[in-house]
Amino acid sequence: MKKIIALSIFIVFFAALALHSAPAHAIDVFQTCGDTASDSSVCSATSDKLFGPGSFWNRVLETFTYIIGSISVLMIIFGGVRYTTSGGDEKNIKAAKNTIIYSVVGLVVAIMAYAIVHFVISQV
Repeated sequence: MKKIIALSIFIVFFAALALHSAPAHAIDVFQTCGDTASDSSVCSATSDKLFGPGSFWNRVLETFTYIIGSISVLMIIFGGVRYTTSGGDEKNIKAAKNTIIYSVVGLVVAIMAYAIVHFVISQV
């Protein structure tokens, strides 16, 4: 069962990464900035940020955020189903409540981590 969950997370991660499109930037590598083409996009570029809006790392961060959010929502639903099917057994009720609480805490930590990393990336 754990292998199936790990495999499905792996597939979802790479499918989301593959489907997330990035803009293509084509440049003419034969132009130089000292010639008449000094107004080209290469010469007028102010910076090449590693963590820009369309960069690979930004897509990875967004993909991880989507995956963690999806898993958290699924675990909250799973905890709710466990809670309703517990049948009054204290052990099952406690396990279901812990599932819901840990899922909400994980979601809050993921949102805060995304906010912190996004803030740091925007300041670089």
